[in-house]
Amino acid sequence: DIKAGRFEGNPNSYFYATLEHCMTMQEGKTTAQVPIIVPNLINAIRELGGYTQEGIFRLSAKKEDLLRLRAQFDSGNLEVKETSPHVPAGLLKQWLRELAEPLIPTEMYADAILIAKAKADIADVRDFIEKLPLINRKVLSSIGKMACEIAALSSINKMTFSNLAIVFAPGMLRNPSEDPAEMLENSKYESLFTKVLLESQK
Repeated sequence: DIKAGRFEGNPNSYFYATLEHCMTMQEGKTTAQVPIIVPNLINAIRELGGYTQEGIFRLSAKKEDLLRLRAQFDSGNLEVKETSPHVPAGLLKQWLRELAEPLIPTEMYADAILIAKAKADIADVRDFIEKLPLINRKVLSSIGKMACEIAALSSINKMTFSNLAIVFAPGMLRNPSEDPAEMLENSKYESLFTKVLLESQK
């Protein structure tokens, strides 16, 4: 049941959950103002040298490593002890894409595409962000600040805002249409909107 915050799997999992459900799960356990999985994974990426790793977020981790860390998180152990930054990076990407409701709520998707088609001015995107629910804004801020730090090192890691946008767009926006032609047409606007969205967090 999506309204209950879950629509499949483990009710104590951060995966396939709404942001609200994630926050309810961690009440009394942490003072984090976003789902704790977000800062834990971001800190691990940074500490493992991910910000200077060529292709961070673009290169995939091994499937078995992602499954192992995900199972560990599902068991309640949220400590990240990895040797490769690609594992926490891959899991953060996966978590975003599997949210029961995307970071940009479905009812705001059409407005995001219209902004992108109008050349996506940063001021317009910032006005759009102000209309997001508070928890969505806080998660976006965490991911956006990380993206800004990574893009600032793009001469080393090759991950410009444009490259990061291609990676993060599927986790930020989810086209409610199932029309393949529309999905293909909108994909470029989703990436453009996500690029400005990330840049706006500087």
